[in-house]
Amino acid sequence: MKRHWPETIRWTWCLAATAIFMLDGCGLWQSKTPEVAGKAWLNNAKPAGGFYLASDGAVLPINYPEPNGQWTMKKDTLTISDANGQARDYQLASPADKPELTGNGQIYRETPVSGAILDIEWEPVYLDGQHDIVKPAMPEVTLIFNSATGRFSGCGGVNRLFGDFTLTAPDRIRIERINSTRMAGPGARYEGLFLSRLIHAERYLVVDGNLQLYNNANQLLISFQPNVN
Repeated sequence: MKRHWPETIRWTWCLAATAIFMLDGCGLWQSKTPEVAGKAWLNNAKPAGGFYLASDGAVLPINYPEPNGQWTMKKDTLTISDANGQARDYQLASPADKPELTGNGQIYRETPVSGAILDIEWEPVYLDGQHDIVKPAMPEVTLIFNSATGRFSGCGGVNRLFGDFTLTAPDRIRIERINSTRMAGPGARYEGLFLSRLIHAERYLVVDGNLQLYNNANQLLISFQPNVN
């Protein structure tokens, strides 16, 4: 026997199907799109570069300034707009192992983010504004955030450094009362730049084992890797 659905049920299904079609066409229906917010994306360069997509729409560069600014997502297209209004698109795909973004001639794969910053000796691998300033090889430039004392210590390339720090939120840091010894040396220019960037750090991420420090505008100041020497 052929079943006849009541007129109200048939109209309800028609309206629901139409709404889903319209949402999909407007880029608002994203049930099949993997979540990108709160995740880091790195390419295969050495060192790997990429970006973190914050839940507030900010883009934080990783290891060196690649894209920066604000991000939006429409269906499978990620758009990053920089401070100058220039936009760049990345396409999101979902292979069998994990999602990846393609754009800027690179493939970016999702990379774990952690908060492990304490009691690790960090060595800078990127310093904003360094340009032709050479990082001294000896003594090594290092930094350690001590969990027991709430103080940091290290070497800027010439002098011993020390001061206070506070982790004010899962990804926020405040660095205060920086002091150093008073020796002169060939690494003084690098050390001065290092200290000027360090004191403005307000946000941090640890991505793929590397520490990133940012100012309040989410500009990358310093990237560190663990010192294994």
